[in-house]
Amino acid sequence: MDVIIVEDEDLSREALRQMLLLLDPSLNIVGEAGTVEEGTQLLKNTQVDLVFLDINLPDGNGFNILQNLESIDFQLVFVTAYDEYALKAFQFAALHYILKPISPENIQEIIDRAKSNQKKSTSLESLEILESSLSENNQRLALTLKEDTICVAISDLIRLEADSNYTFAYIKGANKTLVSKTLSFYEQLLAEHNFVRIHNKHLVNLNYFKRYVRGRGGVLELGDGTKLAVSTRRKKDLLKSLKELGNSLTSWGLL
Repeated sequence: MDVIIVEDEDLSREALRQMLLLLDPSLNIVGEAGTVEEGTQLLKNTQVDLVFLDINLPDGNGFNILQNLESIDFQLVFVTAYDEYALKAFQFAALHYILKPISPENIQEIIDRAKSNQKKSTSLESLEILESSLSENNQRLALTLKEDTICVAISDLIRLEADSNYTFAYIKGANKTLVSKTLSFYEQLLAEHNFVRIHNKHLVNLNYFKRYVRGRGGVLELGDGTKLAVSTRRKKDLLKSLKELGNSLTSWGLL
């Protein structure tokens, strides 16, 4: 497998190269670059399977390189310093990344994943989601399926339902889709987009809320006609979230 490293810090680039070759001597490091200009020329003129790309470069950023390419027909792993907001952006885009300082465990995982998916390339839509997430203007989410990645508008995501270590996504105008992430992953990721966990199995987009039927836990009805049981443990959080949307509980008959 042919590999390119784009990293401006000499020590980090050297450490990554040595780690890659130590963990898998069959890898072929076909080129290295430290700037946007060098990285662009290298990737335009070199056939490669896997690229490690630093986001921050002296003359721009990794996105500038990708925008200069006619196509992205390789697997891509971003290299970044720790930043909680940036990590959330990667999760929205379902893109792979490694954190500095780089650890052998993370590199081994990347190598194994890349070798098992050699025919896959990085989705342009996922890159667009990442870039908009980093600029705090993201309205889309990449969903990782068994064989593919799809990108959906967050506003079209009606609800999510747990299925062991997977999740069923219910998307407006589409069939339910099995996604390769847990419900807890999406609960944390979508908390700022009016998604609320109402049950161990259910995470709902409150923008589709229709009405709440009282009971020990109660039942939540969504705009598409779906009726979901609310657990007694989650009822308080649900009502609090509905209040925060700026609606009147009295008008809904909850008080």
